[in-house]
Amino acid sequence: MNEILTAHINHIKHSLPTQTTNAAYNESLIGGIYAGDIAVVKRAVEVDPRCAMNRSSCGAYPVHLACLLGHLAIVEFGISVATRCALCETHDGILPLHVAA
Repeated sequence: MNEILTAHINHIKHSLPTQTTNAAYNESLIGGIYAGDIAVVKRAVEVDPRCAMNRSSCGAYPVHLACLLGHLAIVEFGISVATRCALCETHDGILPLHVAA
């Protein structure tokens, strides 16, 4: 991976929320992605379908995080409910595919 892409991915990592012991957070979309728990992710999207399109401070979408963590089933689900996520770029122009590489 080239140095520029690595720097962009590190920027994504640092702009995303981190895991916490807060139970409500862990039942959220981001908590479910960190845990690799597709059931939690699906429940979060059922409650609020717009959450699949929420962005971090650097413009990363939840699908970027799922790619970064290697949770393929969550990536597939995320793209199935918000197809355009597959082509969503961060503010630096990074696609989920770049993060998954």
